[in-house]
Amino acid sequence: MRPQIHLIPRTVRLVEGISRCLSSSISSESNRITSKFFPLYTHFLSQGILEYLQNEKSEWVRSHGLENALDLNSNGTFVLRFPPSNGKAGSGHIWTSYDSSTKKHWLSVHKNGTISRFLIKDGADPENNSPSAVADQMKMSVEKVIKLVDSVSSLER
Repeated sequence: MRPQIHLIPRTVRLVEGISRCLSSSISSESNRITSKFFPLYTHFLSQGILEYLQNEKSEWVRSHGLENALDLNSNGTFVLRFPPSNGKAGSGHIWTSYDSSTKKHWLSVHKNGTISRFLIKDGADPENNSPSAVADQMKMSVEKVIKLVDSVSSLER
């Protein structure tokens, strides 16, 4: 039996562990107060990916310093920023995006000069848009990102 992703409400509750501290200049106490009054929209695909990372890959998230590196965008997407490495700021990030011209949702990664993107959902392909097919595609995309990041990270050591 495969593990299931249980999506949380899209309003105030953010993914614990990954989003404990949002990456911004506002203190975490201010974030908690602000989020009660101004709910942050997170697209269900972005939310599912973050929950999968939290529930199934939390050790990997911590090992790469991503647990406090979440930015939620107003359009429902997210960015996880890798911490500086070898004295270099901006050592990469993982993000979700939507291409409205092709109706495709993407999970992308940039790490040490390598850029790749993996399809999460093709909105123009109704055959592969069942909840289970989308959940499987989300998991496969995350696993591909993890594999790529690990291989690129091993080269920098």
